[in-house]
Amino acid sequence: MNNQFSEELLRLYTAKSKHSAYQQLPESLLSIMGYPRLEVVRRYEKERFEFILESFSLAHSSILDIGGNTGYFTISAIEHGADHVDYYEGNDNHANFVYIASLALGIAEKIKINKQYFGFKLNAVDQKQYDICFCLNVLHHLGDDFGCQSIGLSNAKTKMIESLDNLAYYVNVIFFQMGFNWKGDRNIPIFENGTKKEMIQFIADGVSDKWEIVDIAIPENVNGKIKYKKASSENIERNDKLGEFLNRPIFVLKSKVISER
Repeated sequence: MNNQFSEELLRLYTAKSKHSAYQQLPESLLSIMGYPRLEVVRRYEKERFEFILESFSLAHSSILDIGGNTGYFTISAIEHGADHVDYYEGNDNHANFVYIASLALGIAEKIKINKQYFGFKLNAVDQKQYDICFCLNVLHHLGDDFGCQSIGLSNAKTKMIESLDNLAYYVNVIFFQMGFNWKGDRNIPIFENGTKKEMIQFIADGVSDKWEIVDIAIPENVNGKIKYKKASSENIERNDKLGEFLNRPIFVLKSKVISER
């Protein structure tokens, strides 16, 4: 255990908030922290990251991580060859956790910590351009964690698409995931029947001018293990046995804007 960092990392990770204990931690960081007992609601970070690695090489890439939480995807990307990650997170404890973690792992020079919610505007990144973006389970919190608090659901859905479209001007490929419930409230479903088909149609119709859908991956239980598989007529059906989170597809989108420049 590295006492210089481990106590502060544990304090920051366990600080209670709406999205605390949301992500598991990379093995390298757990080792530094002495493998503490952590209460984490499983959200299959490892399995999702395995799908990302199967889809694209991260070697020498520049990455934008939106809503990076406690940094599983940011840290894992650097450990798998990414040159740089711009990490955005509006929760101070989470952002401070990732900063200390980057020092502990010796990768601080490769991660820029932005202690703010990402703006999703055309000028949000000062003319930077990224090879890859992680925008995983963020946009359904529009109007709650970020954005106009008085917005209604219909306008929020329009704003979600607008936010994705704006990313196409400075992100080449995005791994995108969203929840079925607005603001995480199961009493406010974004889609009438809460189905993957509705979500896929919403994204396909909404972003077609700015993005090409390269792939859609859907979680399946394969011999007791979760694997993200290509969308098919079987796995596209709603599966309540897996729970809401494992019904969320991962979309791989490629910018039409950047490819046309």
